Amino acid sequence: MPTARPFAYNTGAGITGTTQVGNLAIGIPEVGFVATGLEWWNGPDEDLGYVIACEVPGDTQPTPIPGVSASVGFFRSSDLTEGSFIAMANQLADPLGGGPFASGSAANTWLNANGFWSSFVGGTGSTGATGFTVTLVESGANVVMTASGSLNINDLTLVASSTGPFGSGGIGVNSATWLISSGGQSAAQYTGFSSTPSNFGSGSGGPASSITGDIIGVVYNGAPPYILTVPVGYTTGTQLTASQTFANQSFASMGLVQGTYTYAWGSGANADSINVIVGGTGATGSTGGTGGTGGTGGTGDFNVTITQVGPDVVWSGSGSFNLDSLTLSGTQNIGSGLNAGSAIWAIGPLTTVRQYTGSMTFPATFGTSGSYPSPSSSGSTFGIIGGGPSRTLLVPDGYTSGSTISGTVTYANTTIAGMGLNSGTYVWSWGSGGSASTVVMTIS
Repeated sequence: MPTARPFAYNTGAGITGTTQVGNLAIGIPEVGFVATGLEWWNGPDEDLGYVIACEVPGDTQPTPIPGVSASVGFFRSSDLTEGSFIAMANQLADPLGGGPFASGSAANTWLNANGFWSSFVGGTGSTGATGFTVTLVESGANVVMTASGSLNINDLTLVASSTGPFGSGGIGVNSATWLISSGGQSAAQYTGFSSTPSNFGSGSGGPASSITGDIIGVVYNGAPPYILTVPVGYTTGTQLTASQTFANQSFASMGLVQGTYTYAWGSGANADSINVIVGGTGATGSTGGTGGTGGTGGTGDFNVTITQVGPDVVWSGSGSFNLDSLTLSGTQNIGSGLNAGSAIWAIGPLTTVRQYTGSMTFPATFGTSGSYPSPSSSGSTFGIIGGGPSRTLLVPDGYTSGSTISGTVTYANTTIAGMGLNSGTYVWSWGSGGSASTVVMTIS
């Protein structure tokens, strides 16, 4: 899963749940900061290179969304090496009288002092978060939970260096607790979360089967505080992997609500988080072009649902596209965003996507211009944006016609009305016969 975070041009007071560098507000973690009236933009994928963000006070920065400009700009180094970061920093600093820099730390210090933010690890502008992701997907008749990544535990408090042994793993849906454990394992435990979810839905949860990998989880003893559970002797930065299966279950039967749920802790270089992502389906292979006309009964070849989930608005998309009647027109970088007044939208982390154009029917609008907070995205990136007299379909780079994909985006602390969205069903369609394809969006 790509690593990215939200940014906004903020000349006012600092925003709770973010860091402020110059006139830039940076969301840490990716969700969880207070709602604002600012325009937020998801930054580039930090797994591909070091990112530098800068302010654009005149709101003239071009964006992938036609007719929309931004007050934040981004640069990314060619790879995750100190040398490539220094080279990029030197290019930015030279016109301003800075550099050349002898080290990444020196470059980062200068950038921060001059209103730039960077993801370079070791400087004051970096969070140093290593990142840990837990995904739950529907795979055939089962729900599969997979955990991977590394943790920064430097700012957590050790409460037990070795406790247990623990029984087999499971999940508490209505308490946002979970443990992946094959049984008979002891673990170390830490407290000190700064924010946690309260639940993953209304279900009670239950035990898992087919458990493999390291012991890892977030639990509590009868009631919060939440406790991070890791292998005995775990040290910051050590990679962990684990998985478990809930046989003959679905999201509906388990009472799980799709979305991203974040446990966060620490600050500065020791800030870190665990993101639990509920959503999507396991790989099922190509579905092939169905040839269906779609749009009847509120479903199509690809379906997008927009729902109010507690205090947040969640967009979820899944299905397949038939590209046979469309033409590849290029690539671009894009992440989650929308313009309801023009019926254009995208779901997914900022990444490179392919553009396909052709004759397409489409709605003129699915709402009016509204405001929305920074998106928190997961899964594949896709969408439909403007392009000449018709529309342009966006699909993941390397996508093949008929392949099933899915993705979600959560807009925290807002409402469907607040985003300017109108309830209803909206259909985009192209092709005919065996090359027909439809996208059906349902706003409820």
